[in-house]
Amino acid sequence: MPVIPSVVFIFLFPVLVSGFFPNSFKASFREERTGVLSKEKIINSGFVEYKYPGRLRFELEGPIATVLVVSPEKTWYYTAPVIEGEKGELRITATKKGSVGKVFDLMRGGIKNNENYRVVREDNRYELILSEATGKELGVQKINLFFKEAKEFRHLSRMDISSGGRLKSYFFRDIDPNANIPEVRFRFQTPANTNVTSL
Repeated sequence: MPVIPSVVFIFLFPVLVSGFFPNSFKASFREERTGVLSKEKIINSGFVEYKYPGRLRFELEGPIATVLVVSPEKTWYYTAPVIEGEKGELRITATKKGSVGKVFDLMRGGIKNNENYRVVREDNRYELILSEATGKELGVQKINLFFKEAKEFRHLSRMDISSGGRLKSYFFRDIDPNANIPEVRFRFQTPANTNVTSL
């Protein structure tokens, strides 16, 4: 998809151990990744909305605008046309067990060791190293979290996701934890002039 990158474990502040991840949130972000072929840095901006369990809306702006919407039942991946008058492309699939939305569900375990990952800390970086089973299910090996100010979700400044040897970095701003997000945001309305593929 649009979706996903040695230290001794140190005791973590209580706020990180429980109640760290909200039931819902929305935020703006800047995404940075390296192109598969060009190896050049690619930068896009966008926003994300999330609601437990597994509901996600992820929109990327940029030369090729994309929208990923995940509900417990269906996943929509839309690519807007680059040239006016052309058709957009929409792929609809059944939501898989290891969908992108599950990455956020995973962090409800808090920033502490658990069956899904172990945690190491270095300064303001907290590394979540996924277990073999969880990593295989989600296609993610590591998640790095960076904070500004207090170590609370609303102060999360950056998240790195390591997946299949590739790294994507998300620099967050304007995080609104426990945002009231209507369920309709996790359903995609197909725009006119769109090729639709259902798998």
